[in-house]
Amino acid sequence: MNPTHPCAVNPADPVHRVLNPRRFSERAVSLHIYSRPFDTCVVYSPEQGTCGVIQLHYSTVYGKPATT
Repeated sequence: MNPTHPCAVNPADPVHRVLNPRRFSERAVSLHIYSRPFDTCVVYSPEQGTCGVIQLHYSTVYGKPATT
């Protein structure tokens, strides 16, 4: 994945992993963009072999700052 080859998640197979190998010695950013009606999502932990539901939070709603 790079600027000329972006990535999207297939809804039929939504499990994905983004890695930043140490050998590259570079910073990386993983940007996940969600929109309503998604208030939760399932997150898998390969280290623990478990998954759990987390609450999603939005910084804007319809383009206006969200209230907390």
